[in-house]
Amino acid sequence: TTTTTTTLPKQVKTISTGGQLSYPNDIATTYPFTVSVGPVSTKVSWKSSTSVTVALRCGAVALSHRSSFGLIAFDAQAQSGACQLTIATSTQLSSPLDYRVTLNYLPTDSTS
Repeated sequence: TTTTTTTLPKQVKTISTGGQLSYPNDIATTYPFTVSVGPVSTKVSWKSSTSVTVALRCGAVALSHRSSFGLIAFDAQAQSGACQLTIATSTQLSSPLDYRVTLNYLPTDSTS
């Protein structure tokens, strides 16, 4: 009798959602998620010249990017465990800032 074991690759999970930053009470939003070892792809877009900071922390990996061009996109190599993505502005907004965030990552198990 021959037994064959097939390990299927984990499925990439995508978080794609919109949000809003407003001054003075909601100048930052955090998205927590849990990853397996592997890449994390981050994209945040908005429609104004407001300066926005996007920070990703996954264990020892900590990246932060700032832009006023309406788009921040980057990839990081994450270790297994808890992560968080923070979207923030230090600008005194005269009106709420709508944004769109997309995260692609390998969850800790395929059902996460």
